[in-house]
Amino acid sequence: MEGLFSRGCFKKHPLLDLTPAQRKCVYCSLFHHKIKHNTKTGVVKSLKTSLVVMGNQMKKGEAHVDAFAQVPHSTAGRIMMLIAAALDLEMHCIDFSQAFIQADWAALPEKAPQFFIRPPSGWKEEEGVVYKCLQPLYCHQASARCLHFTADKWMKSEGFVQSGFEDSIWIRQPDEQLPHAILMSAHIDDTLILCEDLDTLSKFKALMLTRFEGTNEGDVTEYLGCEVVRDRVQRTLHLRQSAYIQKVLTFHAMTDANPVKTPMEQGVCLSKRDSPAVVDVAIQTEYCAIIGHISFM
Repeated sequence: MEGLFSRGCFKKHPLLDLTPAQRKCVYCSLFHHKIKHNTKTGVVKSLKTSLVVMGNQMKKGEAHVDAFAQVPHSTAGRIMMLIAAALDLEMHCIDFSQAFIQADWAALPEKAPQFFIRPPSGWKEEEGVVYKCLQPLYCHQASARCLHFTADKWMKSEGFVQSGFEDSIWIRQPDEQLPHAILMSAHIDDTLILCEDLDTLSKFKALMLTRFEGTNEGDVTEYLGCEVVRDRVQRTLHLRQSAYIQKVLTFHAMTDANPVKTPMEQGVCLSKRDSPAVVDVAIQTEYCAIIGHISFM
């Protein structure tokens, strides 16, 4: 919390001083703890704690006007990797530190939201004090959108243009400052940065890190929960989800199951008459969980 205050994310206000309209935009907050795993081995890679606002309590028109955040289509991300592999381009990424709070509400094309949060449980604060949020927070419904427009504004100020219909993919043509073309995509805060020249790429990353706080992660080894396996000699690239698949099998107690080519026995025909008279909630929940897990593969 000290770090968030030092970044100017909050301003304290007595709850009693707020207008009735402002009190409607006071939301609960909490600390969210997340364990990040290695996409190849599944072992714990890092522990992360974030302050999040209870976005599920928000209503459109009160705490936000629009929640849509532009991200590349899944095919676009694969095409970026295909281009890098086929042309043997450098493909790096940057890890942004607390990406959302580095966004600027003023970058939004619509009116910036105004909202307050109650101090999270476990943080000592005077009774009756709330925090006005001056920067986007995790789980606010417009935070990802704000980050996109903040990044877009900066990218265009550095000579980038958007790539056709993909609003979150940018291209920069070579000039004296950066003598080789650069192609970059951003899926919220997961980036892919392509360039044929390592020195040019390094200069651009250093330039970007003067605006956004983060770390230079070098070659891409993970992307959106997938392991990236690249052979530059053979110019091949594969995406794997070994750790995720093993986690799903363990969750559904199927680690000892035998793989088959078809999802059910051949020749079986199901009809509405096979449905039970009363739905088993446990089976229905399990089925929804399986479908949800498979859809992420």
